[in-house]
Amino acid sequence: MEVPAGLVYGFLFCWAGYTAVVASLAELVSVAPTARGQYHWTFEPAPFRYRKFVSYITGWQVVCAWQADLAAIFYLGGTIIQGLIVFNYPKYDFQRWYGTLLLWAVIVIGGIFNTLLARLLPFVEARILITHCVGFFVVLILLIYLRPHGSAHDVFAQYLTLGNYSLRLS
Repeated sequence: MEVPAGLVYGFLFCWAGYTAVVASLAELVSVAPTARGQYHWTFEPAPFRYRKFVSYITGWQVVCAWQADLAAIFYLGGTIIQGLIVFNYPKYDFQRWYGTLLLWAVIVIGGIFNTLLARLLPFVEARILITHCVGFFVVLILLIYLRPHGSAHDVFAQYLTLGNYSLRLS
């Protein structure tokens, strides 16, 4: 089992970077607590001359990010369903446009559930939270006890150079 050290150190590096981002956002939130979010936090520290423009651009970036995020979530949901079908039924005739239909099915089901069946959201979300937490520990325990384990050298000192260049650590 190969676990390159870059994965471990990359994870730690990303964790430290995101900690800095969260700390800076926490500082902004503590200075200007508001429900308006990013465009307000952009407005406050910006130079007076550019406040409205920068806040406007930030607001539109947030809207575009929401739309892209939802599109990615629905696409992922549809393709995961199609992947499960392909995995469980080998004779399934895989077509890309089926994935598009499944994407639209996920959108319709999500829309119906969040509008017409909104009263069921707390019940379903509580069950999903329990399932998520239990599933996390089940997967973690199974991975820890059933997978082959690498040595400490494999985890902390093995670097894979798959780009055909030499790696010299000195």
